[in-house]
Amino acid sequence: MPALYRLNQAADRSSKRRQFDVLLTVTAPHERIVFVTIFLVVSLVLGWILFGSVERSVTVSGVLIKAGERSDVTSSEPGYLVEHLVSPGQFIKVGDAVARQNVPELDYELANLRLRILATEQTNQQQTS
Repeated sequence: MPALYRLNQAADRSSKRRQFDVLLTVTAPHERIVFVTIFLVVSLVLGWILFGSVERSVTVSGVLIKAGERSDVTSSEPGYLVEHLVSPGQFIKVGDAVARQNVPELDYELANLRLRILATEQTNQQQTS
């Protein structure tokens, strides 16, 4: 008799259990929106992984000159050209001086600095004597 009682209890419990093999049912509209959004995001990520690309670029300022080509030479400071150190058509290397320039503003600054050096040296000589 106890075995029959246990069998009845097991049958009652199994009828109360939920069935896990039933598919998920979406009933509310907001659930559909959530599922569609998740599907779209996953689809976009997979599409980008398969067909997308990342462009890499670097912007720099500079001048590209081919060897043996003619190029313009410019100065970063305004001034007057004093002397050409190379002749037209002459080949030069990187770092070679091609001309000398006179910059009046820098000459004025240089003269002021030399005067300050002289004044400082004179002051030092007077203090040491």
